[in-house]
Amino acid sequence: MAETFNWQEYYQSHRTLKVGERTVRCALGGPNDDSDGNGRTVLLVPGLTSGTSIFGRFAHELHKRGYKTVAMSHDRVDQDCSTDVMEVAESIITGELDGDTDTHLSIAAHLLGAILTVRGLTERPDIEEYIHTLILAAPAGFGGVQFLRGTVESILFELSHRPSTEEIRHTVRDAIRYSIAANIRLRDRINEARHTSVIPQTRELLEKGLPIMALAYPNDRLIHHDPLVEGLTQAGVPVIKTVQPPIYLGRNAHLYYPETVVTNQAANSTAA
Repeated sequence: MAETFNWQEYYQSHRTLKVGERTVRCALGGPNDDSDGNGRTVLLVPGLTSGTSIFGRFAHELHKRGYKTVAMSHDRVDQDCSTDVMEVAESIITGELDGDTDTHLSIAAHLLGAILTVRGLTERPDIEEYIHTLILAAPAGFGGVQFLRGTVESILFELSHRPSTEEIRHTVRDAIRYSIAANIRLRDRINEARHTSVIPQTRELLEKGLPIMALAYPNDRLIHHDPLVEGLTQAGVPVIKTVQPPIYLGRNAHLYYPETVVTNQAANSTAA
């Protein structure tokens, strides 16, 4: 019988990590067995208007394949958030977060989280040397980001495709909390994501030998597929081929089709 995802257990797994003068919320979980992941940890970094809930089902699928997960939330979106990502990564590597050291950490970063992660790894070579694989899911920083209209269309369309009303409730709650934490300056954050390029930093990481791959979704309304793939190609990042379901596949494919996306990710990261 297939294991079902339990939201209550997921939220009970949250811990807080002190970063400077503020705290970062993290959801810890897995693994259910050691079939593929061998107990390695995947750090999940969310994007715009998203918190830890965006990775709930995705993390569940990783647990089933033998991976541990740490889903983080960056409640105050500013330049310092790249520091948040690196501090959480360091706490996993050293064992500060859960008592278990992990020197083969993988990171999956979504949307704005990709900018923060690439920027942070470039600034922290002492962390970068312990990263096993970096996966960029519909990343900002490579082109194709639309402005406010694209964001509104994306949110409204994707809410209509949530698997359940419970999924909608968690997502809306995260979006409201994020907006308040960012002082409702979402326009500024989107504009920043639109004009920021991390192509040079990504090339630098690849030249150091860090395996990087990306997921790009054909029906993404916030980050258009073709210019995104063009930017990733300029950076030298291979794009993982994803199965196109008969229904909508947008920028949050890891929420709607977590099993398909994790299968692709696990196969590629294991081979890296």
